[in-house]
Amino acid sequence: MPELKKFAVSYTIDYQHRIVVGISALNAESAIKIATKAFDEGEIWEDTPDMPLLFDDYEEIEGETLEFFAEEVSEFPEPDSSVIKLKQDQFAYQACRSLLEGDFNVARDFAQKACPKVAEKPENYCLTSLEVLDLAQDYNLELSLAVNDSFMTGIFLNAQSRGRYFHKGFDGHSKKIKAHEFLLAYPLSLGKVWRIDRKTPAKSLLRRFQAVQQIIVKHLMSLAYFSPLTHLI
Repeated sequence: MPELKKFAVSYTIDYQHRIVVGISALNAESAIKIATKAFDEGEIWEDTPDMPLLFDDYEEIEGETLEFFAEEVSEFPEPDSSVIKLKQDQFAYQACRSLLEGDFNVARDFAQKACPKVAEKPENYCLTSLEVLDLAQDYNLELSLAVNDSFMTGIFLNAQSRGRYFHKGFDGHSKKIKAHEFLLAYPLSLGKVWRIDRKTPAKSLLRRFQAVQQIIVKHLMSLAYFSPLTHLI
């Protein structure tokens, strides 16, 4: 059986970019002049009340020629920046959609994929006891403690009222403690010994997320209501 070779196969197809905007003018010639001026000044895509954007898409040219090309390669190249940008845009859309649906963990995961250098996961790093206490103000934490090049798992921490924290040790024993008691048990001299295995938004943070969610939904509804396309349906 002959050995399979690797090929980078590409194809080209003719498209045209068609934009339609709404313009009030005395006649077609005046409308074209207004649109041309807006295009030259880079304002034709701004979707304003005086010049609403009605259509923006790529269409195949009638009678276009579809051509394929194949180039033999030793290894498949890394994806081009255009592919990376396309995937990041898709992940960003999914992150916003998940946020609006209230699924904050999924939204965070998609945001991490969309902006890996910005939304780095804290789970990838170890934290000090003070950093863990600070994080527990907004999240219910499931932790692991680094001991002798390994981790002791099943530790829980979250903030309660009046400066107290709910703490459950790896031995399963639960109690309410204050910040200084946690630092006495796990002093800062230990360094970055805490790993975040799971975190879920506490009620205070959840309320903030919900407030942001409501603002976004109201904004989208207002955009949909005032869109010229809405009133054409």
